[in-house]
Amino acid sequence: MRKILSTLSIFTCLVLLLTGCNNACKIDCEKLLAQAGTHMNNYYYTHDTSHLDSALIVLKQLGDKSDKYNGHIASREVFIYYELKDWDKATDAVDRMELGSSDYFIEMKKILKNKILAKSVENDIDERNRYYNAIIKIFEDLIDKYDSEVIENLLMDNVEDIQDSITDGLLPEMFYYKALVNGKEAAVAEIDSLQQKTSGNPQYFNYLKNIILKDKIHVYLMESTIDM
Repeated sequence: MRKILSTLSIFTCLVLLLTGCNNACKIDCEKLLAQAGTHMNNYYYTHDTSHLDSALIVLKQLGDKSDKYNGHIASREVFIYYELKDWDKATDAVDRMELGSSDYFIEMKKILKNKILAKSVENDIDERNRYYNAIIKIFEDLIDKYDSEVIENLLMDNVEDIQDSITDGLLPEMFYYKALVNGKEAAVAEIDSLQQKTSGNPQYFNYLKNIILKDKIHVYLMESTIDM
């Protein structure tokens, strides 16, 4: 369930910065957001989809009150429809997320959409891997684009500083999907190769391998996701 959220958390945080109700309805908007979040958290702990239906009702009320929150509403609808397995509405919600024209966020939206499509065909391994490989390719292209920054971050002495950087927003998930497609051993070997190539912080690379070898990707995604 949480695989989708690492990417989604980036959007949720940014939308909160870019949007908001006007002063007259700000308090009401915040209350509605809190209500929707409560319903979504209740679903997470109970797996009762009626909580998701309730969240959708609240988000509709918020949309009726202020169109300035449309992007934020869409980011929550992605999660809700993903959990409801309504793939068409989930991908439509991705398209409605309002995040500007940054290349980084355009590519992240593509990753999010491919995650949804992969989930929709999870019983067809070949088709699922086609979407996984598309995700991997996007991550690789982003790493190439931000190559100097990624390498610079890998050289930091403090692991927590690396984990707070764009590097940690790219590498863990990329290697996770590589492990799903090519196996854990191949992914770990590639991590070792990258460490040798960059002379990056060994502790951070051990952290990457630990995510893959001990199936801690869900822990990573949980920790990197703000409260929905």
